[in-house]
Amino acid sequence: PASFHLDQADYFNNEEMRRWAYVTIMRHPVDRIISHYFFASLPKRFPTILNWTHELPYYTQNYHTRIFSSQPKPTNPEQWHSVPTMNRIHYTQARDTLSHLSAVLVLERFKAGVPLLRKYLGLNIPGVPPHKNKAHSKVPTKKRITEEEYDELLRLNKLDMDLYRHAVAIHDCALQNLE
Repeated sequence: PASFHLDQADYFNNEEMRRWAYVTIMRHPVDRIISHYFFASLPKRFPTILNWTHELPYYTQNYHTRIFSSQPKPTNPEQWHSVPTMNRIHYTQARDTLSHLSAVLVLERFKAGVPLLRKYLGLNIPGVPPHKNKAHSKVPTKKRITEEEYDELLRLNKLDMDLYRHAVAIHDCALQNLE
């Protein structure tokens, strides 16, 4: 969703658009937030991860639900502070969008999902090279914030967690259908 936003109501009804293959790779929502917080050196601007999540809810509170339900991105950074709260209606829209994509992969299971890329995109990927991003710490992300902070991030992203579980189910079902 980061490279192509679904902002047309008739997105999948458009004849031209139906000829394309749509693929997304979902990451665990809370792990995505934690990773971004440390990768972008946000502790320098926001003393805690919860300061950041409350200050900029667009990117930190149900972001996947926001994107996949075609909510417009605020054009002015000042608008990032006060975005609409996502609800079950948005979640249902996001879930429907995921269900219409050609392939849904899960980052934490990417290697297992490579056959889906082969099938839907025709990519002949022999294997997945190991990821060597030196920018990330060797310390697991859950250890870099408190348990209370992690629990609060889960609470703030309940819809995204539900959507992530749906993505995992789609991913696993698609892999089973390949067999």
